Amino acid sequence: MHFKPVYQKLLKAEEYKAWRKDHLQFTLAHVFYLNDESNKDIWHIGFFDSISDTITTFVMKEESIRIVPTEDVFKEEKVLVKELEVEKVRLEFDEALEKAKEFQKREYGNEPILKEILILQHTEQGQVYNTTFLLSSFKTLNIKIDAATGAVISHQKENFISR
Repeated sequence: MHFKPVYQKLLKAEEYKAWRKDHLQFTLAHVFYLNDESNKDIWHIGFFDSISDTITTFVMKEESIRIVPTEDVFKEEKVLVKELEVEKVRLEFDEALEKAKEFQKREYGNEPILKEILILQHTEQGQVYNTTFLLSSFKTLNIKIDAATGAVISHQKENFISR
């Protein structure tokens, strides 16, 4: 699971180039990957416009590219969406996932993982892989991993279903 070649492919695609001409103010905001069989090799690459507070996402699978229409950003009111700087990302998705799984096994090994969600983004904590596992106990485990060093920055476990 390597996102940099996928991202480079997007930058060269005619669909992206045509969109970019009219959207110069948009900056790279996130790369999303749902790691399961039905979503294998499907990448969601989002670009954010701070003026309109909207995001446009490109969904890439093999040779196809689909543009999701621009939509409002789902975030807390005063949270700034920071630009993702690809050249500063040292860890690939598969490496970040492996580090998150190692941490999960060490700290929460008695709760197997049902779903794996990874988002590469630039947060107040820096550029991170925001990894979320849905556990068999119907809790979520969120682990933030530094995208440059691979260090676990934070983790939090919560109930997935509230009563």
